[in-house]
Amino acid sequence: VLANGDKVDTLWSDTGLAFSDVSGCRFLGLPYKVGSVVSADPETCESLTCSSAGVLTPSACGPLDRCGGNGICSFDTICTVTGPTVIDIQGHKNSVEDRCAYSLLSIPSVPNFLVL
Repeated sequence: VLANGDKVDTLWSDTGLAFSDVSGCRFLGLPYKVGSVVSADPETCESLTCSSAGVLTPSACGPLDRCGGNGICSFDTICTVTGPTVIDIQGHKNSVEDRCAYSLLSIPSVPNFLVL
């Protein structure tokens, strides 16, 4: 099957009668099959896909995500400290080595301000 001279599908028929769904999208004058990725940039995690409805659909990381530069969106690192335990955003628990004091909070604009 050709669209504007470009091969978009192949049909085989033993009976001489064949059908093909040629639904798709056009982007910059080129045809794309339904479900195909039209463009993708791993540096920004932005992509353009031809949806099952034949509509170009953009996607990117969510508002709380960041792009790792490899096409993978992930949460920014957020930690909670409870005593000598650190719990990261994914719920993993890690212990902090025993020390005499823990610095839990400091404010750079206020010299010598520490919450221990």
